[in-house]
Amino acid sequence: MTGTSLKSKLTSLQLFTSSLLLLLACATAMVVETVRYRSVMVEKMASTASFLATANTQNLLSNRTHAAQLLLDSLAAEPNVRFAYIFDSRHAPLAHYRSPRYSLRQEISSLERPCHSLRQVVETGKEGYCFTRDHLAFFHPILADGQPVGIVYIESGMGELYRRLAWYAFGTALFLASALFIAYLLSRRLQRLIGDPILHLAAQMQKVSDGESSALRVEVKS
Repeated sequence: MTGTSLKSKLTSLQLFTSSLLLLLACATAMVVETVRYRSVMVEKMASTASFLATANTQNLLSNRTHAAQLLLDSLAAEPNVRFAYIFDSRHAPLAHYRSPRYSLRQEISSLERPCHSLRQVVETGKEGYCFTRDHLAFFHPILADGQPVGIVYIESGMGELYRRLAWYAFGTALFLASALFIAYLLSRRLQRLIGDPILHLAAQMQKVSDGESSALRVEVKS
């Protein structure tokens, strides 16, 4: 093994180890951010749905469509909300909201695959939610005298989370490139301080083993 090849392998090993540790740290940070963001989404949707359910109880019982619609239209202030519905106990919509950024076709496609049965939410009177690849679907029962009489359905997009993760990935790539460059410079410096004397000693020992001379002196390098 030549000195040059040994140096190259040491440098590659150091860079690989540094890269692996950095990638693991960044991957962990992205997982933590995803879990935290999803938790915040659920809390926010639970609060919004609870408010809409309370505010629309009388609208639902009195079939006040216009008043229910005005409440749902206020969701325009929430950029992540894609669709929202007020359903009665027969699963008929009293009012609905669709963000201008989404089409009717997208709305229908989303409602064709709900993660919870509307009947199940009405019958149990319990809220439910689920995450898909691109949105959070949240169901909250509307109660009157403790009995479920309808449902609030809100669908919130995951675009903000994916934008955050994209920035994480970009920042990770930039940081990784900078860190590897610095690690490369440091490894070169350390090799000269530590690796070169060892390689010099190994070369002298090789000469002795080859029988060139047993009286070689090893120069001490500082």
